[in-house]
Amino acid sequence: MNLKELRENSRYSITQVALLTNLNRQTIWNYETGKTSPTLESVIKLCKVYGISREKFIKCYEETINEIK
Repeated sequence: MNLKELRENSRYSITQVALLTNLNRQTIWNYETGKTSPTLESVIKLCKVYGISREKFIKCYEETINEIK
């Protein structure tokens, strides 16, 4: 599961995640498309919103990157 699928499975829009994490919508989109890597602070915020461990988040991020290659 990649980051976009993780968000969609959690039934959130990018706008909702942005509001819940106090991150910019563009920032979240950049993470989901592999354009930029999330900071540790962002990972912690996103894990809280999605209710997952950091390890699970990292696996989803790795899947996102692997799909781009």
